[in-house]
Amino acid sequence: MNIVELAVKRPVMMTMVLAFFVVMGLFSYGKIPVDMLPKIDFPMITVTTIYPGASPNNIETLVSKPIEDAVSSINGIDELKSDSYEGISNVLIKFEDNVDVNEAASDVRDKVSAARSELPDDVKDPIILKLDINALPILSLAVSGNRPVESIYQIIKDLIKDEILKVDGVADVAFIGSREREIRIMVNQDILKAFRLSPLTLAAIIGQKSLNIPSGHITQTRKEYSIRMDGEFTSVEEIRNLPVPVSNTKTIRLKEIASVIDDFEEFRQGARLNSKPTVAIIVKKRSDANSVRTSDGVLKCIELLEKKLPTDISITAIRNRATFITNSVNDLNGNIITGIIITAIILFMFLHSIKATLVSVISIPISIISSYTFLYFFRFSLNMMTQMALAISVGVLVNNAIVVLENIFVKLQQKKSPEEASIIGTNEILVAVSGCTLTNVVVFTPIAFMTGMIGRFFYEFGLTVTVATFVSLLAAFTLTPMCAALFMKESDAHSDDKNWFARQWDKMYNTLCDDYAISLKYVLNNKIITIIISAIIMFSPFLLASNVGFEFVTEPDQKEFDISIKMPPGSSLDNTDAAIKEIEKIIEKENDVKFMFAKLGKTESVIGGTSEGTNIGEVSVKLKPETTLKTDAFISKITEQVSRIPEVEVNMRKTGIMGTVESPLIIHLTGDSLEKLQEIEKKVLKIVKEVPGTLDVQSTWQSGKPEVKIIPIREHLAKYGMTEAFLAGTLRTYYEGNIAAKFREGDDEYDIRLKLSENHRKDVRNISSLVILTPTGAAVPLIQLAKIEETGGPVQINRKSRTRLITISANVAGRSLGEVLREIRAQTDLIDLPAGYEIYFSGAAERMSESFESLLTSLFLALIFTYMLLAALLESFIHPITILLTFPMAFGGIILGLFLTGQTLSIFSLMAVVMLVGIVVNNGILMIEEYRRLSSEGLSCIDSVISGSKAKLRPIIMTTIATVAAMVPLAMGTGSGGEMNAAMATVEIGGLIVSGVLSLFLIPLTYLIVETKLLNKT
Repeated sequence: MNIVELAVKRPVMMTMVLAFFVVMGLFSYGKIPVDMLPKIDFPMITVTTIYPGASPNNIETLVSKPIEDAVSSINGIDELKSDSYEGISNVLIKFEDNVDVNEAASDVRDKVSAARSELPDDVKDPIILKLDINALPILSLAVSGNRPVESIYQIIKDLIKDEILKVDGVADVAFIGSREREIRIMVNQDILKAFRLSPLTLAAIIGQKSLNIPSGHITQTRKEYSIRMDGEFTSVEEIRNLPVPVSNTKTIRLKEIASVIDDFEEFRQGARLNSKPTVAIIVKKRSDANSVRTSDGVLKCIELLEKKLPTDISITAIRNRATFITNSVNDLNGNIITGIIITAIILFMFLHSIKATLVSVISIPISIISSYTFLYFFRFSLNMMTQMALAISVGVLVNNAIVVLENIFVKLQQKKSPEEASIIGTNEILVAVSGCTLTNVVVFTPIAFMTGMIGRFFYEFGLTVTVATFVSLLAAFTLTPMCAALFMKESDAHSDDKNWFARQWDKMYNTLCDDYAISLKYVLNNKIITIIISAIIMFSPFLLASNVGFEFVTEPDQKEFDISIKMPPGSSLDNTDAAIKEIEKIIEKENDVKFMFAKLGKTESVIGGTSEGTNIGEVSVKLKPETTLKTDAFISKITEQVSRIPEVEVNMRKTGIMGTVESPLIIHLTGDSLEKLQEIEKKVLKIVKEVPGTLDVQSTWQSGKPEVKIIPIREHLAKYGMTEAFLAGTLRTYYEGNIAAKFREGDDEYDIRLKLSENHRKDVRNISSLVILTPTGAAVPLIQLAKIEETGGPVQINRKSRTRLITISANVAGRSLGEVLREIRAQTDLIDLPAGYEIYFSGAAERMSESFESLLTSLFLALIFTYMLLAALLESFIHPITILLTFPMAFGGIILGLFLTGQTLSIFSLMAVVMLVGIVVNNGILMIEEYRRLSSEGLSCIDSVISGSKAKLRPIIMTTIATVAAMVPLAMGTGSGGEMNAAMATVEIGGLIVSGVLSLFLIPLTYLIVETKLLNKT
């Protein structure tokens, strides 16, 4: 007794087996985490180091290079990059795909720790982080109120921060626009000169006065006492009254030689929400946490906190990734339900029976719900990829049930009982249906061999489709024959008992079937004409191929975008703020805007941390959910106004599935000499700006930032008993400040910073009159110890593979990325480069090239594996080729579909092409299996082809239309993330329609030629 007979004869038992899968699926659904993307461990590690006040040149030399040298010996490094900005170094280490990212992070941590002694003493400890797209900020909150931002930040620290950190799933919080309290000791160099007191000496004295040191213990018979010397400052007044020795016998109070101010750190960055000063809280989740649940937990926490906060304090969610995740999952679930309903309507039109339709369609929800059990045990999440896999599979899942049920109908028409028809009808096509299912599955085998981001991206997609397809096969061999035997009657298969619509439909179908038989006979008798016409139909759409653009991924429209600005080097924060305010004025006039969040002196990126500087800023814009205006259209609408703001370089980018997306076009120029790189940069910039379709063209190279260079005269330093380090330390203490000690108040800790008074730091000309106190107490003018030069330095210095790097980036509009790339590459290839200098395309272009190559390899492997499977099923080396001829037929439909809908060729549409390999061959399997069955019953080859083609016409039409119809909701591209689904569904629809029609004629023709000409059968 096989599984089919078991299902028919033991319906209660089989119902319970299937019910078990459904119950487990429903139970698992609530436990599966919900996220934007699959959990992917990218083998990338960032090392971020802050060195306050250091220029990009100093950052490169003193921080970035030593860290690069330290980590470069680690095995498995694929790419090493560094970005040196004012006060900050970002080193990005990309490892090969086979490297364990956790072990790599441990190695990086060890190497950086070992190199810590080579870094300047006042550099902050390097922060080492793995790149985890699922640990990106999940929620951004803006806290505003009718009070200074310093007061708002204190409220956040005291009342809000710890409560948010307690929420399950929250990993950390960061702040934008905050200003920490700071005790500033502002010294006057004339007073220090009078008392022969060096600022370094004064800082050391303050540091030695504020100590909290364990001093040991005393053990008695019954007790042990710890001894601790607690000399920390207990109040700001105590700091002011600190005795400072100025000679062997004399001391004075600190307040007599310096101003001690209880204030806040220097204003270097700020934030505004709708032009109102604010402090933003960036909430980061654990990588394994449920995004939606974590976000909801934080928002509920905020709701409770608002009742306890001062009445003027308001908290606004300015960016919530969970909203888009929830909407996209709900929209995909809606597409699944819509697809099921459309499929049911199509099947009812063919079967004319509600019972028969339900028997077929019920396999879809059972397959999908049961799949959730496997998703839970595989530790997958409900994300855009797994949900898209289920949505795109709706039409495929019902195919097995359709084919089985249609064959049962045939047996019922032959006067067999429902039970007998169910068993015989299912067993008769057991091999064919299994073959169809296995071909759908085997095409995903190459995904296991795919490398890079694309392999990780589609792993969950492929496995989800595989699981759902296998469950549908189980349902087709158990549920469909069982329900047919229980609920179907012989009368369901006879037209006499049908209504008027059913009789007219069958009459129309019978006419179509007769016309098909006539056409097929003509095709078989006119082979050469048929082949020529088919070739024209297949290949003529390729003339449109040049009009189909290609890109890495079609980003969904989340109604959010960022405007990053860059002012000329050396621009003050006030000058940058003025430009930001101009942008805010332009945006606040638009009715489609929900809010705008401005960041001054700081921008954020997915990879490489943040960028900081007085000449940069960013405005994040959120459009109203109800607006019909696309984000791209809104950006185009304001571009001209924003571009008119003087001195501003602007870059507008949509929010992508991994946060703010980088510019799609990125060109890297590498070499040792910055001078030669600048010459190449000018040529490439000119090319990029002149190519149609590019906008917001920017270069990372910006020179001209005013810089005062102090060049020590070593002989003079030696004469006064000074070292270069002493001079550098004195200058840094005067201008950047020296954190001499910490001031603790409760659980909080604040810096005590000693620096030159503000009136001495306002004018750059005061540097030449600066007096340096030597270790012996002598006062020497700086101009006697060093040369002072005013020069221009770079705003940032980038390196890749331990050589200098300049990056040119641009956005693309009006044309596809592929078209723009081809035109730019053709011109850059003509540039004569010096030895050791390179131009190559990175970013989306690099990933697109790698991903397309990987997907094409997978496509090639899918064809090989499909051939091997078909050969094993058919016991033939030739007829698998006959069946695989249906695949190239699909290409014409693919190109035509993309052209007509304006879709591009991306990683999603290419994955749909790989899926088509397993789908389009199904028609050939059904037809050839039927031909061989009829031949075994004694029919001639040509009679078997004609009769078999007529017999399988209806299931082929039904499965093709059902599959296409189920994908229509996805192809419409509506809802959150619909743009990503649309290209995939369009490829499937176009390929299925064209290959489905052509296969009805070419498969019989090819089979007949092979059988009669090659195998000499009659």
